[in-house]
Amino acid sequence: MDLKLIAKRDNLDLPGGVISSTVFINEYGIYDLVLGSRLPAAKEFKWWVISDVLPSIRKTRKYALSGAMPAIDNVKDDELRQLSCSEHPEARCKLVHKSNIVKDPGAILRGKKGGLAAQEKIRETRKTARERGMKILELEAERDELEEEVDERDERICRLKEENERLTEKVTNLLTENERLWLENKKLMKE
Repeated sequence: MDLKLIAKRDNLDLPGGVISSTVFINEYGIYDLVLGSRLPAAKEFKWWVISDVLPSIRKTRKYALSGAMPAIDNVKDDELRQLSCSEHPEARCKLVHKSNIVKDPGAILRGKKGGLAAQEKIRETRKTARERGMKILELEAERDELEEEVDERDERICRLKEENERLTEKVTNLLTENERLWLENKKLMKE
């Protein structure tokens, strides 16, 4: 059985930067997986899927335990609201107990492990964010220092340009004076 033919892989981005590789199986894939299994335990499972689950999904687009859902639906919200204050704790206790019976222990354990993994991921993300925040602050301080150095160099360049212009003007004046004196000297030599 080739899983590539019946399944579509998709990477889901979950909160906290977690990437989950999820396999989506279409209806054909369900039939292929269930009916193609050679395990002895699969016989009961095949019968349950074919006779109960798939028809329910096809008719109602969901699967619910037969018989239990109508009984649960018969408990009206208004009836629960009309309970006296003294009956609330007992009713809550019974509802929690019934809820715990329905829960899948494996799913609860996976949820706890998933919750612990998510908490650890959150801790790691916070730590990374703190470290990156500190690094950003360090880099900003370094940037500020470099900007100050650049400003100081720009001011020095401005001062040097002004000094250069002043000296260039002085050299020009000296050259002009030198030329004038040279011409005057030449004139005096001819006399």
